[in-house]
Amino acid sequence: MNFVLKVMNIRLIILCFCLLCFKNKVSAHPMPYSLVNISAKGSSIKITIEVPTSILEEVLKNEYKGLNFRNSNDYKSTVSKYFNEHFNIVSSVGARQSLNIDSMIVIEKNIGLPDYFSELYIEYNLQVNKDFDGKNFLVLYDGIIHQDGSHYAILMVKNDFQNGVIPEDPQILGVFKRNTNQYVDPIAVKINEGSKWIAFSKMVSLGMHHILAGLDHFYYLLFY
Repeated sequence: MNFVLKVMNIRLIILCFCLLCFKNKVSAHPMPYSLVNISAKGSSIKITIEVPTSILEEVLKNEYKGLNFRNSNDYKSTVSKYFNEHFNIVSSVGARQSLNIDSMIVIEKNIGLPDYFSELYIEYNLQVNKDFDGKNFLVLYDGIIHQDGSHYAILMVKNDFQNGVIPEDPQILGVFKRNTNQYVDPIAVKINEGSKWIAFSKMVSLGMHHILAGLDHFYYLLFY
């Protein structure tokens, strides 16, 4: 019996080690596309744009020679100007919203020394009011895409607690890419009202899923 337990413990350690290695390998993989994430926060809407800096550098190098994403003083003013031209929000009545970047940061991730890649994170916060319905608006985005036809950006709701949407299970709304006329179409955002009951039901469902997944792993280790 002790021998069986020792063997199971060894297998458990090996399995955990493999999972950790696999997780680190996946999380350290360069992102070949961009993300436009929406977080509904009641009285405000947060929008975060994630862009691979290596691709953005290629797009901007002809216009802004020597752009260095490792020097915040070098890239922030240039990138702000660029995204002001290629990212817009239009209300349900057709009014273009005034956008100001609230934060901008470059995050470097190691693939394996000495290799690394980095992603640019840009955050906007829009206040919901009588002139802007945070549950019904248009997003216009063609960053990188307007110069690189192979690039695309995924628009998703990443966090909307009232509708049971969490970062681990986002809701994809569409993909920004060139159409047959080589233009990028806007995408309509329509968010349901939601309720505490929907949020509670979603949390229970996710909890049960994690419990069942945990039991599956336990039975595998127990009887393998």
